[in-house]
Amino acid sequence: MKPNRKWPGSPASNTLPHGRPLSQGPGDSHQQADEAETKERRYRIEVLSAPSGDDRAVTSRLARLVNETYRRTERNLLPDDFDRTTPAQVSKLIRENCIAVAWEGQRIVGCVHSNPLGPDTAAFDMLATALDHPERDVERALVNFTERHIRSSGRTAAQTQLLVPRFRPDPAKTRLAAWYDELGYARSRREAVEDIYPDVAAALMNASDVVTYRKYLVPSTQ
Repeated sequence: MKPNRKWPGSPASNTLPHGRPLSQGPGDSHQQADEAETKERRYRIEVLSAPSGDDRAVTSRLARLVNETYRRTERNLLPDDFDRTTPAQVSKLIRENCIAVAWEGQRIVGCVHSNPLGPDTAAFDMLATALDHPERDVERALVNFTERHIRSSGRTAAQTQLLVPRFRPDPAKTRLAAWYDELGYARSRREAVEDIYPDVAAALMNASDVVTYRKYLVPSTQ
């Protein structure tokens, strides 16, 4: 789960505009959209510039955010000492313009990694937030930003994946799946984790699968 291609979008548009949020799901009301936009205004979202990849404080902070976030949602699937990423890997992705972060004031409170999969689709992962922040607010801002960049690159679909237990539902994963449903993502396939991520499979405490979620992004009319 460590793709390494460049961020899908225009590098000239790094910061989340304060205009109407894009990519609302087909069932979202105008009131929900307005509320989401208000919450997003708390955060400044940007793709980190390549020199930030040499900043050890930044790379350590982001690696810690990602690992802590995944431990909160995967404590029943993976051991506590399993790291999803490292500062060195984060540094590499930053230098490739693949990491966006959410700032609140001078503090990074969330991040996301994205990369193109082909001419029509881009994927995102490593969606992470600080423990002392309302995670869905930060994550929603990061996902909206990511969808905006995917759309600006001319692609028409966003994709993400969830690691889920094979036989017994996990409450944290169930909540996260429901949240993606709310954002307009649909399940497109389910695969055994050992078939696509053998390094993760080797550390699993329980048999698990990877569920892929996709969302069609309505082209911008602006």
